[in-house]
Amino acid sequence: MMESERCFSVLFLSPKWQCDAYGIATLNMSLITDLRKIDPRGDAIKLTCAVLEIEDAISCIDIKDAERYAVKLVGARTPYGSKENPELTWLDVYSGSYFRHVMHSTRFDFIVGHVPYLGNGSLNMRKIAQEQGHSPKIALVLHSLPKTENGDIDENTLQTWIESSVLILSVGSGIKLEIDEYISLFGIDDSDIPHILYTPNCPFDLFKIERPSRPEPVKGPQIISVITGEAKDLRVKGLNYDLAVSAAAKATHAILEQSSLLNKVKITLYTVGSMEEEKEQWEKHFDFILDRVSKDDKRLGFSYRDLQNEKELRNILTKTSLCILPLKPDSTLYGIEALLAAYAGVPVLVARNAGIADHLYRIHATNSIMDVKGSVTDTEKWKYGITRKVLNAVESEQEACEIRNYLLTDTGIEASHWSFINAIIGM
Repeated sequence: MMESERCFSVLFLSPKWQCDAYGIATLNMSLITDLRKIDPRGDAIKLTCAVLEIEDAISCIDIKDAERYAVKLVGARTPYGSKENPELTWLDVYSGSYFRHVMHSTRFDFIVGHVPYLGNGSLNMRKIAQEQGHSPKIALVLHSLPKTENGDIDENTLQTWIESSVLILSVGSGIKLEIDEYISLFGIDDSDIPHILYTPNCPFDLFKIERPSRPEPVKGPQIISVITGEAKDLRVKGLNYDLAVSAAAKATHAILEQSSLLNKVKITLYTVGSMEEEKEQWEKHFDFILDRVSKDDKRLGFSYRDLQNEKELRNILTKTSLCILPLKPDSTLYGIEALLAAYAGVPVLVARNAGIADHLYRIHATNSIMDVKGSVTDTEKWKYGITRKVLNAVESEQEACEIRNYLLTDTGIEASHWSFINAIIGM
């Protein structure tokens, strides 16, 4: 146990406790398990997580699961007891209305926010605390850069967020390099704000259980999973076109033509923890794409499903032949879903600019990286990559095993976690 004078409280902001559309919940869990390494029972470090759910509607399963990590879950309080569907803006823009009670009940020393999704939320929560006479420090986890409605980098907002924080965690080397450049551009002394390259691990023990091997030749349906969180990062600007689904659909034709052993290929688009309005958007978009590429081929199976917790995601991954992660060329997203798939031993194929690609380059797992620009014209390249990975099952499984072993044993990943622990304890 830590000394009593070092006790402190940390507030995490997250759309959901287990799985969400932005990878925030998984990253929070990674940070929480880091802190629980030095205080397993929560005697000295009090952890609270504000989730985007109505206070009295948080599931008992989530509450019990949070208790395993000595974390208290708190939800939103709606004005006049209305039963609205939660939106991300509740926790970000309007947190002063829906989550004010959280700051009144506990004196927090740290608030962990996420950029670009909950950067404003962390500042708003601190403002509420300041009204009560104390000012918690802010630690920001950076996924990608904030953008204006025109798609340009919102430098003013980014500067405000950086200058308001005492600790920055960049998820992936791509975003870290960009943030370092902006810190220099803003004239901020980098010695004042520790900036850590944080490599998320898999906080769910469920994913560390290797799935059964899938020897070649595989008979029966092949399942290609397009597992994604944020819809807009797979959409090509100005076109109602989805690179991931279209490439996977094109690949199925090639797979069926090249293998006499297969009589069916199933493509499933999985989103993770989407809100209601996001689900409707995805379903319409998915139907549109499939109408364009399926051509009534009865050998092809298509489906859409939204996953709400890590058990659902794990069960899907045990049946999956390949998890793909295309990204637009300007994206710096890490690829949390692909990371979980890799921990489970599932072959992956990711865009070269995804944060998880850093690991793959380190162990020369180049067959799992697509070196393409990420534009509409690259669907043919993705089709080739997907076809190669599915038909060369033995090679794909072997590389997946190497990636999984690396993730479970690499000391560099663990070092980044201790950098976070030492930084936050030192403050």
